[in-house]
Amino acid sequence: MFMGLIRFRKELIHIGYSQEYRWQLRPVRYSTLGRAETIKLAAQDSGITESQLEQAFDAFAHEIEQLLCNGHSLELGELGKLYLNIKAKAVRTAENVSAGLIKYCHLMLTPTKQFKEEMKQIKHVIEPVPAYYITHRCPFNGDDPRSPEQGGLRNIRVVKGGNFTDEPIAFGELANLRLNGTIEPEIDGSAETTTEITFNGPGNTFIDFEWTPETGYLNMIDHSKGGTDFTITGMGVIGGM
Repeated sequence: MFMGLIRFRKELIHIGYSQEYRWQLRPVRYSTLGRAETIKLAAQDSGITESQLEQAFDAFAHEIEQLLCNGHSLELGELGKLYLNIKAKAVRTAENVSAGLIKYCHLMLTPTKQFKEEMKQIKHVIEPVPAYYITHRCPFNGDDPRSPEQGGLRNIRVVKGGNFTDEPIAFGELANLRLNGTIEPEIDGSAETTTEITFNGPGNTFIDFEWTPETGYLNMIDHSKGGTDFTITGMGVIGGM
C-alpha cells in the first residue's frame, strides 16, 4: 500500500505558437535522486550495508537492461510491467521497412490495477499560486548570449497575482529565485545600482543575469557551455494567493 502525500503545483503553460496561456496541474518534483543517494536511502531503510546494496543495484540494473533488449517484459511488483517501445515512421510496403525508420526508443511502464486503485485513494495537496511566479526556459548552446542575433539578452517574464503580465520583478524578490528549483543565486549589487545575480550549478556551470533598477527586468549576460535547458522559478515575499 502506498503511503504519503502527493503535492501538485499550478503551472502556467504557453499554448502552441499562439500568445495564449493556460493554467494546469503538475506534480511537484523536488529533485532527481542519483544512484549513490538512492542506495544510501535504501540501505538506511533495509538494514543492508551500502556496499551490498551497491552490488545488487548494479547487477539488477544490468539484468533489466539485458532482459529488455532481448525482448522480455518485466513485472515490477505492484508498480506494473516495464517494457521497451519505439516510435517509427509507417511505410506502404514491407520492403521499405528498415531500422532507419525508428524515430526513438523509450521505456514504458503499465501500472497494475492495484496500483491504480491505490493512487486513487492517496491524499493530495494543491499548492497555492505564489504572488510572484517567474519562469523562463533557454537552451544552452555555446553561443554568446549577449549577441542579439543569437537571441541574447533574454528577458525574464513574470506572473504576478496569478495573471500573465510584463511586470518586472523587484530587487527584493531576487533572493527568492531558484535555478531548476534548488540552486540559490549569489547577488552582487543593490536596489539603486545594476545588480548581477549568478547561479552556480554543478560541474563548473553558471548563469549570470543583470537586474537594472530602470527596467526591473532580468537579462542573461553570460553562461557556461552545457547541454541542457534551465528553468528559473521564484516565490515573492508577499506570499501565496
